[in-house]
Amino acid sequence: MKNKSKLNRIKTGGNSSIRNWFYMNPLSVSVEDIKNVWEQDYDVEIWSEMGIIEVTLTNGGIDIEAISTDRWDDYSKEYLNENSVNCVYAVSVTENGYEECMEAMKKLCGIKGGWFAADTDDFVPRIG
Repeated sequence: MKNKSKLNRIKTGGNSSIRNWFYMNPLSVSVEDIKNVWEQDYDVEIWSEMGIIEVTLTNGGIDIEAISTDRWDDYSKEYLNENSVNCVYAVSVTENGYEECMEAMKKLCGIKGGWFAADTDDFVPRIG
């Protein structure tokens, strides 16, 4: 079933139904680093001590929270190791303004590196 789901996402154009992502980076990227990328273009609220960022876009928004991967399953931990991931954030995007959210996500990857992986069994699709 997993492969059929992936094939269906490819056939239907990809990411428009995915609201939950992970931002992954081999480098250590802090919430302050993320804020610095987005604050010139968007309204950004940050709670550094909790590792949370809320971004308000023109027609939507992005919520980001630093997470621990200690309880992830073996397959997911293997993915992190194979990709040398040092930091992981859980990311939620709104349905409204989805394209603007994707542009903001691409901007972060372009400046700080890393990628957004879908919150799916195989972390596909991937942006960045």
